[in-house]
Amino acid sequence: MRPQRSRPQHLLTREKVGDLIKANAIGRHKDGGNLYLVIHRNGRAPAWEMIYKSPSTGKDRTYRIGMEADYTLVIARERAAQVRRQLDEGIDPLDAREVARKEAASNRVIEEAKEKRASATLRAEAEAYHSLLIHAGRFKTAKAQTQWLSRIENNVPRDIWLKPIALITEDDIKSFMEPLWVAKYPTAKKVRQRLDAIFHRARGHTPQGNVAAIIKRDLHLVKKKHREKPHRALPVEDMPSFMGELRQRPGISARALEFQILTAARPNEVVRLDWKDIKGDVWTVPADKMKGDDGEQEEHVVYLSKAACAVLEQVRGMHKTIVFPGQSRHGRMSENAMLNLIERMGKTIVMTGHGCRGTFSKWAYGQQKWSEDVIECCLAHTEADRVKRCYQAGVNLNPFRADCLARWAEFIDPHGGKQRSRLKAVA
Repeated sequence: MRPQRSRPQHLLTREKVGDLIKANAIGRHKDGGNLYLVIHRNGRAPAWEMIYKSPSTGKDRTYRIGMEADYTLVIARERAAQVRRQLDEGIDPLDAREVARKEAASNRVIEEAKEKRASATLRAEAEAYHSLLIHAGRFKTAKAQTQWLSRIENNVPRDIWLKPIALITEDDIKSFMEPLWVAKYPTAKKVRQRLDAIFHRARGHTPQGNVAAIIKRDLHLVKKKHREKPHRALPVEDMPSFMGELRQRPGISARALEFQILTAARPNEVVRLDWKDIKGDVWTVPADKMKGDDGEQEEHVVYLSKAACAVLEQVRGMHKTIVFPGQSRHGRMSENAMLNLIERMGKTIVMTGHGCRGTFSKWAYGQQKWSEDVIECCLAHTEADRVKRCYQAGVNLNPFRADCLARWAEFIDPHGGKQRSRLKAVA
């Protein structure tokens, strides 16, 4: 585009500008190059302006440089030269100034938000994260929604609860977490997990990093009064004969227990299994059906062996939506149905349904074929973290998980399910 200049230029001098203002010579006084000194009729202060044709619309536009008292003639000319360069490049100066103004305003808002976030207290960050969980529908009941936040507030000292999260250190967290870990381990575990999520969300504003995650390893070294009682697990060598006996048992509870053992799943996940969760030989357990506090569960994927798929085929058609139906008002089987079956089989002293996961774990580690990440993912132990870490290292765990469960099925069912009961799986 051809430069928009008026010839000649520099028609004004500093003395002439002073004389025009002193004489109150109302109107536009040309300096050249589209620059004018404007003296207003209504007593407003004299100002420098440029009149130009917009490169985009072709219409005349007025660009106000500023008050004459703020811009000397030399500075006004320099600013006018900048505007002419924009016009030479096909840029409308007024449009460019408006874009710059909006960007500056947006940057101010961002900086103010950062400053406000940096001074936000642990309480404010916890409440903000809690609101996100509510909006995402992560709580099943109003009680669970209330308890998520109150459990933290009731166990974090008030001075730390109201302290800016950016200033909270490892020592601050340890000061109350270590005693709580000793006295009330289940509560301490939940509090630490929730603080971990809160600090992770605020990680850009915490110079100390995620201190709740950093202290995790140290906390596990602290001796705690509470001891988690392990579930009774059948010895590995006894599992094949037990499965052989189980397959001769009719009934939906026998098929559910068989499926649970084959998949190393939790009993609660099996009784809540719906047909929509099954896609071919993959079972995806939704986050809200997994173990954990509301808002903290993770989706879990189970790769079904041929034996597990055979169990599904045997119960297919018994219920439209539920895989293992029962007599409850919700139409689902009770977890106690599997426990009662184990009792009828005379195995209550040595095993529980959940304890079968322990049998699988001992067998898998004993094979020395799969990494800890593979085995723990099969058991749905911190699956998301392990999978993410392995993917970052370029390792896909899925084929190894499928292989692990397939070999487990072969171990506990050397006959490939051929000795299964032919009786109808009745509830």
